[in-house]
Amino acid sequence: MEGNEQITRLAITVNQHWGTTGWAIAGYILIGIILFQLARNYANRKMLKHQIRKNEEVQLQEKLKEETGIRKEKEERIQIRNKIRDSLEHELRSPLSLITAPLKDMVSDPNLPKVFLPTTQIAYQSSIMLQNICQQLFDLHQQENDDLKLNIASYSARSIADEVIRSSFELLCSDSIKLHYDKDSEIAPEIWIDRQKIEFILRNILSNACRHISFAGSIWFTIDTSTINGENYCLFTIKDDGTQGIRETPGSTLLTTDPELSNHKRLHTELGFEIMKQTALAHQGSLTVKQEKSTGTEVTLFIPLGKEHFEKQEHVSFIEPETIEKEYPAVFSPTKAQVEPISNDQTDETSELSPRTPYKLLIIEDHIDCLLYLQTMFAPTYTVITAENGEKGLKLARKEMPDLIITDVVMPVMDGFECCRLLKEDAKTCHIPIIMLTALANDTNIVKGLELGADYYMLKPFNPEILRTKVKQLIKDIASLKQRYSKIAPALDGSGGLSDEESRAALTENPFIARMLLLVHDNLQNPDFNVKKLAEMLNMSQPTLYRKVKLLTNYTIIELIREVRLKYAAELLRARKYSVQEVSEMVGYNDTPTFRKHFVSFYGTTPSTFNQKEETEDKK
Repeated sequence: MEGNEQITRLAITVNQHWGTTGWAIAGYILIGIILFQLARNYANRKMLKHQIRKNEEVQLQEKLKEETGIRKEKEERIQIRNKIRDSLEHELRSPLSLITAPLKDMVSDPNLPKVFLPTTQIAYQSSIMLQNICQQLFDLHQQENDDLKLNIASYSARSIADEVIRSSFELLCSDSIKLHYDKDSEIAPEIWIDRQKIEFILRNILSNACRHISFAGSIWFTIDTSTINGENYCLFTIKDDGTQGIRETPGSTLLTTDPELSNHKRLHTELGFEIMKQTALAHQGSLTVKQEKSTGTEVTLFIPLGKEHFEKQEHVSFIEPETIEKEYPAVFSPTKAQVEPISNDQTDETSELSPRTPYKLLIIEDHIDCLLYLQTMFAPTYTVITAENGEKGLKLARKEMPDLIITDVVMPVMDGFECCRLLKEDAKTCHIPIIMLTALANDTNIVKGLELGADYYMLKPFNPEILRTKVKQLIKDIASLKQRYSKIAPALDGSGGLSDEESRAALTENPFIARMLLLVHDNLQNPDFNVKKLAEMLNMSQPTLYRKVKLLTNYTIIELIREVRLKYAAELLRARKYSVQEVSEMVGYNDTPTFRKHFVSFYGTTPSTFNQKEETEDKK
């Protein structure tokens, strides 16, 4: 070192960085824990939200499934209601036809004795009322509200029964039915009911009883009171001695107190049983049925006494009672014990029957009474044959070849639609006019029937005058067609064609005739061609061919073939190119004398003088 220079020393201490201290490390760990916890909490919240959304989706699906089930159940109820309505419509229209149609005839008959006119008019008016009730029932089933609306009033049970008997007595006394009804019984409790609905139930039960005995037997109608489980009831019991009973078939179970009947058997919902059950339940009552093959059927309607059970029910309205006729018509004076059909010893004046015609009608109807009425209605004028279902009707039509067919639609074994289709597809029967007479009133069925080839579709209840007029018109059309077809054979020209527009139009309308005449013309020179060969070519039996040709043309098949041959022979003779023998052979005659004989019979001159005769006539 130079001079006095001093050496200064500086001590520098480097401390540890704060980020590497223990406190810093501890802070780092604490921050990591906090961040981990925050992330965990965030994930948990996210999972919770996802689970909530998932649960909400499950709940929505369950709610949707529940609503779908409710909607499906509602649709099933609607289908059941529609089925009941259609069943009622079919079952009620046929009996109404049996009441309205003959009564209409009687009221319109000028030869009806005056002593019967008032009661006949009353009966006819009652039948019109029944049609109105029928329409009211159909409207009831079309309402959106399933609950029955009841107009409740107080009535005497005896007066209700009297009214039911009064309205049904004309029907009951028209056949061999013995009605046992104690009009003067002292049992006449006051009941709170909807009069129209309860009377409907009793009329239905009474109508079913008539059906059970096939309108020939005994019916008992009684009124009583009873106490069941501390509740007082009025009992309306209708019993019959018919052995047919109510047909057992899959359907709605009738309300009954018989466990075995309720659990193991199902009763046919015939003539409004389902409606009766619902109406009885709406009145807090019930129906019971007892059936034995040896004694018949017993149906009891239970109606609770008093009106307390109707309180606080929304579907109930209390009204003033309606006035019920207390006096019976002169024709009906029921007394204690038994009411039997009224007999009349007078000989009724009968109107002259319509002129008998040669036409044949086939009536296909499963309702035995409706079938009997239609048969009675047309028998004076036409030959009537009958069948109880479509299958038998089809066989009978092919066998008998009727001029016209009247058929129901709803029938066992084969319905009217299928029967009509098969008849119209068969060359043997396609020309036969068909009238469908049915209770199926919706447009879909009407269109279906007409598309299948039915010539007319008439609804039950039907007007007998309209039906007679339509049958007469169709028969008249048949006669007109026969006249047109009878001109076809003479109108054939030399080439086998047709020489006038009318004949060509007739053939266009009936392909069967056109085909048959074509076969005849193509085989004119075949001496072995006969009716048997023609029937084979047309794929039908000889008797069927005979009947069909006669029905359509008024010719026998032999006359038709002969006339076609002779007509063609005349054309050949006019050409002046062939001898009589050659012409005879060209039209299928191998025996010239026979040809001459037939020619003379048809034209009034011999083949050799035919041209001379025509020339002479032309000069004149």
